[in-house]
Amino acid sequence: MPKPLVFHIAGRKLIIALLLTVVPISLAALYAATRAGETTAAAAGRHLEAVAQAAAGSIEQQIEAKVVEAALMASDAAVLEVVRNSNRQYFRVRQEVIRERLLAKDKTWVTPQGEALVEQTMSNAGSQALRRKLTVDPSFLRITVTDLEGATVAATHKTLDYYQADEEYWQDIYFYGRGVVSLTDVLYDEATKNYYIGVGVPVVRETNQIMGTLDALVQVASLLPALHRAELGVGGKVYLAKKDGAVIFGTDGLTLADEERSAEVDAVVDAQGNYEGRTSGSFDATFPGGRRARLAFAHLGLQEQYPKLDWMVVAVEEEAGAMGTVSMATVLIMGIALLSLACVVFLIVYFALHQPSEIEEVEEEMGATIKGAAG
Repeated sequence: MPKPLVFHIAGRKLIIALLLTVVPISLAALYAATRAGETTAAAAGRHLEAVAQAAAGSIEQQIEAKVVEAALMASDAAVLEVVRNSNRQYFRVRQEVIRERLLAKDKTWVTPQGEALVEQTMSNAGSQALRRKLTVDPSFLRITVTDLEGATVAATHKTLDYYQADEEYWQDIYFYGRGVVSLTDVLYDEATKNYYIGVGVPVVRETNQIMGTLDALVQVASLLPALHRAELGVGGKVYLAKKDGAVIFGTDGLTLADEERSAEVDAVVDAQGNYEGRTSGSFDATFPGGRRARLAFAHLGLQEQYPKLDWMVVAVEEEAGAMGTVSMATVLIMGIALLSLACVVFLIVYFALHQPSEIEEVEEEMGATIKGAAG
């Protein structure tokens, strides 16, 4: 009975074929997967940085717009007239006498004796113009106007004090008689229960000389829509924070009122030294418990002009978010490539363990079988 026809592939040829095909393809796949991971990570970092820059730019523009609006209010005809009328009372009066009179009015401002002065101030045309502004734009919480000596001459509300010249915000606007735009850091207004920044501008005459001040309180919440519009992956969040890491607001609900720190914002603060001279950047960070996230930051760019606004936007994406799918695909490709290389190594070891004589006998048997079948 003839033996069945059996085809055997020579071990040496099989190994050569695998080395020439599987190995190069697997190595190329490993290189491509590695490069793809690096490229994807870099692209994700650039995207996150762009998100932070867009939010920071939007907040910066809104703040600058509030400065312009405050300046327009300071140039309102009714406001200018009230300030001029108040300044006339100081003509040819010694400075010490002026201060003495103003301090006397300040003492009675919150008493029944001061009700007439309060009523006169709150009902004049300048105050009415300011209240109309609040009706049109509720992002302004309070507005106060003073004359050149710091006396309150118009306001949207009854101020705590009549005399403002001893207040830091007033001195920042007055600036030794030169008059400058001044913005405060984030503060809390007990009356309206809101966080705000003070936007102060000088009231100037036609010759651009200062003749009073206008201070407008702008609620911080009105500056935050850009944070909510940020396009992030699953688990993404955005913070508006001070340069020292204090969180003003976060889309995860964290605010100044919580007095809590954000691990992500603190990581950005710690990394600032690596980005000296740069206003934005991105990097990966690992947190306790093995949690990994990509962080990006962008400064508002207002600190040089307004030193108290050293703010930045921090954007965060968890590794399991938008980057997770790409990472899993990369891992899968690398796994297949490594498995292919492992199979090649296994076959090489397998054939190496067999004696050459055994392989030759198999080859001779195959040749004899083929010849017998042909005959």
